[in-house]
Amino acid sequence: MSKISSALHAVAGLIVALGAHAQAPSDIPADARLGPAPWFDPGFTPLQKPYATTKAVSSVGPLDTSNRAAVIAAYNSFYNVAMPGIAFTGSTASCTPGSISLGFQEWTITRINFLRAMAGVPGNTALNSSLNAQEQAASLIMARNSTLTHAPPNSMPCWTQAGADGAGSSNLAIGTGMTDSIPLYMTDPGSGNEIAGHRRWILHSRKASFGLGHANGSPYNASALYTFDFGAGPPATPNGIPWPPRGFVPLSLIPAPFDPGEGQRWSFGYPGANFGGVSVTMNANGGNIPVTVISRTDNGYGDNTVVWALPPGFFVTKEIPYTVTVSGIIGAAQTSYSYIVTPIDPVDPTPANPPRLRNISARGQVLTGADVMIAGFIIGGSTPKTVAVTVAGPSLASAGIANPLQNPHLTLVRSSDGATIATNDNWQSASNAGLMQSTGYAPAHPNEPAVLMSLAPGAYTAIVQGQGGTGIGLVGVFEVDHPEIPLTNISTRAQVGTSDNVLIAGFIVQGTGPQTVVVTVAGPSLFGAGIPNPLQNPMLTIVRASDGAVIATNDNWAVQSNPAHVALITAAGFAPAHPNEPANYLQLAPGAYTAVVQGVGNTTGVGLVGVYRVP
Repeated sequence: MSKISSALHAVAGLIVALGAHAQAPSDIPADARLGPAPWFDPGFTPLQKPYATTKAVSSVGPLDTSNRAAVIAAYNSFYNVAMPGIAFTGSTASCTPGSISLGFQEWTITRINFLRAMAGVPGNTALNSSLNAQEQAASLIMARNSTLTHAPPNSMPCWTQAGADGAGSSNLAIGTGMTDSIPLYMTDPGSGNEIAGHRRWILHSRKASFGLGHANGSPYNASALYTFDFGAGPPATPNGIPWPPRGFVPLSLIPAPFDPGEGQRWSFGYPGANFGGVSVTMNANGGNIPVTVISRTDNGYGDNTVVWALPPGFFVTKEIPYTVTVSGIIGAAQTSYSYIVTPIDPVDPTPANPPRLRNISARGQVLTGADVMIAGFIIGGSTPKTVAVTVAGPSLASAGIANPLQNPHLTLVRSSDGATIATNDNWQSASNAGLMQSTGYAPAHPNEPAVLMSLAPGAYTAIVQGQGGTGIGLVGVFEVDHPEIPLTNISTRAQVGTSDNVLIAGFIVQGTGPQTVVVTVAGPSLFGAGIPNPLQNPMLTIVRASDGAVIATNDNWAVQSNPAHVALITAAGFAPAHPNEPANYLQLAPGAYTAVVQGVGNTTGVGLVGVYRVP
């Protein structure tokens, strides 16, 4: 251990007291505290301690944090679990290190594995019992002397070489009656911990095992967690190592501030990356949250990491998505990463999953003048909803489309006042292109546009046109958050041709039960809206995507295979304005569907297809 000891900076000092923000399942005493994290000289070869025995610690993950139910189940199985007794057998009075219970050690490392899985690194670290003796000795020194230091002098009561070695290579914490130090390490509060070093050691991508020690003293208990045991190479971490992690995050894992003058410390790590010139932005509900980068430490504390602080006194709110963008990274898979953190309370009832229209799209000809493609959609509810509006053009060639729109342009208009609220030509030029990638809505071709933004309830129009050309385009509106806020209606107006040039609208019904919709097509009635070449006799076909089955057709809406549907379409308020226009009243199971619009007798013209949710 002498090589490690010589590689350490002698760091010591106490920090501000923790406030009363206890994190389940263990209480953190008000005077619990940390010193700075241990530093490992990156010039030395990483060491891996030999294992004495294999201990029954639970591995966790990989964990899909975008799945609320999966996060809650893992949280309750691996983290929110009653703490076993520590059963400390030593004594600070007699300088006896003693031991602690295996159950407590396994409980602690299992909780660490859950935190690691949440952050996207392997949750399979082990308990290495060969390390426990030095960790017990280190804890004993801290508890006996009521202090924290990674370089205890040999004049200290209860000093031993083993304890000094453990102190120099471990996360250390003390506090009155303290038992569970892991939430304290993950919060990393106080002056001297701006680098979030304790958290970074726990989430270190190369971590192989931990050793654990604990000593009860008067007035303080102390804990030591060995951190320098890591493997030869980092695993793949293409999405970085964020904390709080992306996706759904139990509130108890959010690093809430413990001092009125100190903000929450969030972090993003990536092995070997350079964060020297990065910028960090956060927003929620369409508004910016001012953050301050407080550390760009690139070595000696696990993986390279940028740390930023939220405003003092700022607390996150459950069920509110917080969008984080870290830009200007060098040496990572991407130069920019965007992700969404949604705090949740695991004890809240699982939100209802009512049937709804989730994703809606339309494919058709994009021409010029009155024959550009226009898609309209309505956001219901009373709070904003984030949606992604995308256009596919050149990438359609791979799907067998012979004449795709080569360079589409997207304009998003708010219907209430006609204001243009967003435009895009190439999605990669958008300021939040990284978020489009991380949420899975980035188009497949660099010439294809997209807009991802939070929209207030109301009606919107997406206008698709070509930059100096025409062809087939596909516009889509996709739900990103707040599934409880419905996309109620979608309509698309475009030129209806023949063969590959017919108009096709796709939509997805999601939820636990069927959704009633009315699908309509406007043709001849468009003449009254100033369209000079409307489709005079449209035909509508509804296809179930799972098996390609045609489940409904209609030519004239007042002539239905089920005559009762005529009254239902009328009562719902979606009766077409012309007898030659088709409509279908459908109760659809969750799944994907397409509505195909063509002219009877291969006639052509402008048509408008709409998919409307019936409450």
